Amino acid sequence: MNEKQLEDIRILQQECEREDFTLKLNWETLRSRNGVNKNDFLHYDGLITCWFSWSLRFWK
Repeated sequence: MNEKQLEDIRILQQECEREDFTLKLNWETLRSRNGVNKNDFLHYDGLITCWFSWSLRFWK
C-alpha cells in the first residue's frame, strides 16, 4: 500500500470511531503490503474513502 492509501484508511478509521464503530486494523501488516497480491480494496466516493476491505491468507 502506498502512503496515500494508508493515510486514507487512517482517516476512515477516525471517522468510524467518531461514530462509535471500531475498525481493528493491523497497521504493521498494512504497511508491509507490497501491492503484488490484490488483497486490499479501497472504494472512493469522490475524494473520500468510503469503504475498505482487506484479507489475510493463512498457510499451513
